[in-house]
Amino acid sequence: MRPLTETSYSLYAEDVFGCSNATYEFDIHIYPETFIDLPTTFTPNGDGVNDIIYVKGWGIRELKSFMIYNRWGELVFETSDIDVGWNGIYKGILQNNDIYVYKVRATNWSDKELTKEGHINLMR
Repeated sequence: MRPLTETSYSLYAEDVFGCSNATYEFDIHIYPETFIDLPTTFTPNGDGVNDIIYVKGWGIRELKSFMIYNRWGELVFETSDIDVGWNGIYKGILQNNDIYVYKVRATNWSDKELTKEGHINLMR
């Protein structure tokens, strides 16, 4: 379970003979931290490691947009699916080693909008 509010759980346990028993109480405290995070570098070289850059974070309910631009301001990647990332390819061509700008918009579980902008290094 992944509670989104303060929650208490009760656990009742007894042995196979029904003799020894105990009740346990567990309180789950929720800290409303949310953030968007992306790596600063990715290496789409086909080795299966760090080949795709994804939006990561904590408390993201919905990804509204993830956009990546090249140095000329051309949009080279866009998605609103948090499970889809950029593999460094644009118009069927693997892009050059360079720095790309990203912009991310998302909402958290409290419907607060989160935004983040930054740079990604594409290195092969």
